[in-house]
Amino acid sequence: MLAFKVRHRLRKDHGIEGGIPVVFSLEKPKAKLLPFRGPSGEEDNPSDY
Repeated sequence: MLAFKVRHRLRKDHGIEGGIPVVFSLEKPKAKLLPFRGPSGEEDNPSDY
């Protein structure tokens, strides 16, 4: 429902008919992320990059 409202406002207020790709999912991830390994090979914090 929210995507419809966003599209409606883009069309109405800004004249944008399409061309904006959107990916959205309500699904919860089934797996955790793998540990991030930096250039040194040791586990690092990804937000440091």
